[in-house]
Amino acid sequence: MQKFTNNIINHVKMENGVEYLEFKELNKYQDKLIHKITLRHGGESKDNFASLNFKQGNGDKDINIYNNYLKLGLGDKVYKAKQNHTDKILVLNNENKDNYLMWDKSQEEYDAYITDMPGINILVTTADCIPIILYDKVKSVIALIQYFGSYLSDRFNGTCYIS
Repeated sequence: MQKFTNNIINHVKMENGVEYLEFKELNKYQDKLIHKITLRHGGESKDNFASLNFKQGNGDKDINIYNNYLKLGLGDKVYKAKQNHTDKILVLNNENKDNYLMWDKSQEEYDAYITDMPGINILVTTADCIPIILYDKVKSVIALIQYFGSYLSDRFNGTCYIS
């Protein structure tokens, strides 16, 4: 596997085989956020979904997806809406967050999330898209965006996770 580490990005391989990228600039704020853009390696999923799949409803077994979350250290407290190349943005807050727990199959579709809630795990999944992370260090607001539309998108698995 080619290493992606340079002056902007760290390529990390965990002991359990999971690989992810992190931005050195965002690491300055580790007391406020943890971020990871996963690569395909180190997961439990098999066949067409090999190996680090986080997307439900595409034929992969839920137990494999759940184990992939555990390998990344997320457990079952992950907030994620259904994604479908929309231009809708979910503002995640205390009033609505329970509607978007990973295992609750919300039918509302969003391809970007914004929150200022500390200590929660939010996630976008990508296959043919690019994960984008925005962070406002003054207001401690985080946004995750699934961007559709570039040849670069096939380079990442792409789960973008922020806690």
